[in-house]
Amino acid sequence: MQLAAQRLAPSKILTPEAFDNALRVLQAIGGSTNAVVHLTALAGRLGIRLNLERLDELAASTPLLVDLKPTGEGYMEDFHRAVACKWSSRN
Repeated sequence: MQLAAQRLAPSKILTPEAFDNALRVLQAIGGSTNAVVHLTALAGRLGIRLNLERLDELAASTPLLVDLKPTGEGYMEDFHRAVACKWSSRN
C-alpha cells in the first residue's frame, strides 16, 4: 500500500543494476534461457540494453549455488524448503 501511495512506478526500480541482479540470480540458480528472453524484453521496454556479452560477464563471476530444473537436478520447492528450514533453525 505504501508503494501505491508513493506512486512508485516500475521504471523507478527497474534499473540497469536491478537487471544485473536478476541476471546474477538467474545464473546462481541455473535458471532457464526463457528467463533471459523475458528479462531482455522487459529491459528493452525501459530502454535498457541487455546482451549476451553482459550475461557472460556476470556468469564469469557468479557461482552456481543450486542446480534447478528444467536442466538441473533439484526443484525450486526443495530449495525453498531447505532455505526455510535453515532460517527457522536460526530463530
